[in-house]
Amino acid sequence: MLDILSTYVNQDGALFPNTLAVDSSGALSTDGTEFIAAFVNDYGWGPMQAILAYTSQTPNGVLESPTSSQFLEAIRRMTVYPGTIFHAAWNVDPTTIPIRAIKMTGQGILRANYPLLDTMVYCGNANNATYTAFFRADNANGTSRNTAGAYLILPDMRGRVIRALDIAAGVDPDGASRYPGSLQFDALYNHYHRINFKAGSAGGGTVTLSGSGNVADTSANWAIDMAIGALGGTLRTAIETRMINASFDCYITF
Repeated sequence: MLDILSTYVNQDGALFPNTLAVDSSGALSTDGTEFIAAFVNDYGWGPMQAILAYTSQTPNGVLESPTSSQFLEAIRRMTVYPGTIFHAAWNVDPTTIPIRAIKMTGQGILRANYPLLDTMVYCGNANNATYTAFFRADNANGTSRNTAGAYLILPDMRGRVIRALDIAAGVDPDGASRYPGSLQFDALYNHYHRINFKAGSAGGGTVTLSGSGNVADTSANWAIDMAIGALGGTLRTAIETRMINASFDCYITF
């Protein structure tokens, strides 16, 4: 963005915004006429400078354009910061439209193309050799790790859900060893089922087993009655323990 303070000098030689309109002699003439005071200082230059300052930018001296605009960059920084993760039901590649987001499928992205994202999420040199996501490598598949590598490796979020970090391990038992992008594999909470052995016509007693105990009995007509889940309900089985869920793609902003 052009630095108006140093770029434009009025005919009287004074720097903006203290220029004098050489053909002005009325009120507010020291502001460069009422028009300049209102539409440049108050409505144009002033607000733009405030937005750039708010987003930690200073004019770089480059003319604004659709592909190089500090003003548009400032608006983007004010709305979505690089490294923000969200879900969406898009059926198009968001990079083909004005949405700065990448689907996370475990791929490597060129750091030179996403410098702000790389700065925000990089795991750090000390962790680059061990972390499973947000590390740097020389190749896109992440097999050649290098702190100065050209690629940043994103996590693969397909089929996975997000769990908030719990470093103090108050809820997540693995919280102290977790980090952004780390995986925690599925598990089943420790529990036991009680099995009741009920005697049939040959007897009337009931024997209850808990844990791994064994019972030897010679009574006839023993039956095992074991139920898992709600009585009368439909038991669903799978190769994983899961909750009811809905599928959406997972993206990260840059």
